[in-house]
Amino acid sequence: MQALAGEGNYSGSKQYYALLLDMGLPDGSGSDIARQARKDGFKGRIVIYSGMDMQEAKKQTADLNVFYCNKPCPLDELFSALGLEDSD
Repeated sequence: MQALAGEGNYSGSKQYYALLLDMGLPDGSGSDIARQARKDGFKGRIVIYSGMDMQEAKKQTADLNVFYCNKPCPLDELFSALGLEDSD
């Protein structure tokens, strides 16, 4: 995978269960990483968890099968987006 500015430690591995991304990264956005991950064949869950306006994120990632959570959100909402059950 070519490096994306602001990509953090995403290595292009398909072995992750999920990617939890923010929209506002120093040198890019979560939608850029989501798009690259799908291009690389990543089939797991992608959750954009951000305090930014999600309407723009939804437009940018409409074709990527991405889940969205606005910060702050209840843990059960985040767990649901990640495909996990609440462990109360």
